[in-house]
Amino acid sequence: MEYPYQIVTFLDAVPVEGQSIYGDENGGWLAHVALKRRFALKDFSEDQFVQEFALFCASTPAIVIKTLTVQKLDRMPVEVITIERSSDVDMFHQAFLSHFEQQIVSKYPDREGEAYLPHITAEYWDKRVIDVVPYENKSFPVNSVWLTKDAPNGQNTHIFKQFKLGAIE
Repeated sequence: MEYPYQIVTFLDAVPVEGQSIYGDENGGWLAHVALKRRFALKDFSEDQFVQEFALFCASTPAIVIKTLTVQKLDRMPVEVITIERSSDVDMFHQAFLSHFEQQIVSKYPDREGEAYLPHITAEYWDKRVIDVVPYENKSFPVNSVWLTKDAPNGQNTHIFKQFKLGAIE
């Protein structure tokens, strides 16, 4: 089974549909926080998911992301900027899991719930992918989240759709 979807938010970018989040000919890696890591839909069409997720987001208030410092954690092979625990990010993650548990299947169920570790990837394959200075020890108000989807060849992840938090569209 493929797991093409993620729910992410960006701290200082407003990407457009189709844009790569990990860098392409139009730019570099976009600093983001995965609110829900890789998942697939079960017995639920993409259109149905998008409609239900839009309603979920409309009824979910805006959040604040509070970043900490860059570090290399034992459980991760890369450097990351961690996110304050027991935060709005954790609450969004838990609410998403509770609401959609029957409609999705996770690639990494062992990294969810209490084991969820929100972060911003700072290093990937031994290469610094973002400048960490603008992101360390700051608060970022977030009023949008994005559904991303892997390209059909699985080589990159692109913006699929943006959703506003706390707003009916």
